[in-house]
Amino acid sequence: RAGANLVAWQYVETGFDRPARTLQFSPIGFDVSFQEIFSSLAVGGTLILINDEIRRDAEALLRILKQEQIERLFLPFVALDSLAIAAQGQWPTCLRDVVTAGEQLRITAAISACFANGLCHLHNHYGPTETHVATAFKMANDVCGWENLPPIGRPISNTRIYLLDADGPPVPIGVAGE
Repeated sequence: RAGANLVAWQYVETGFDRPARTLQFSPIGFDVSFQEIFSSLAVGGTLILINDEIRRDAEALLRILKQEQIERLFLPFVALDSLAIAAQGQWPTCLRDVVTAGEQLRITAAISACFANGLCHLHNHYGPTETHVATAFKMANDVCGWENLPPIGRPISNTRIYLLDADGPPVPIGVAGE
């Protein structure tokens, strides 16, 4: 159910309802691979596969993104930051959406530079493996307003989140929790 809900939410809420060339960045055993595969194939998109060698080499990955005209990319912050550093002002113009998950997103100077033209959207997803994506936050097009540590967003459709204090009871709205 969580997987079907995720694909349906993405189709309705994120603009991922059109076919796109998506890179299969995650190894098949990682939960994000489900999102890459099914959010792409469910709308008639094309899934481009890569090997571990390319996955670990930011410059090779950048070449594949350009060569294969990748429009949608899912990757963790560390890989995004490495890719942004490798791009050095030559961010692929074919990219329309980048979804980051798996670790806390931090906005670095290199990442800001890649998204400065406003043509590519950055999405911050969060969720434990058991539920996959639980919350999502789409970054505004104006990178000047981006916080260094962006919020994790709001719950996706048909889900709830509970913010709790260290002892387990819910915290009031506006109070930091776990």
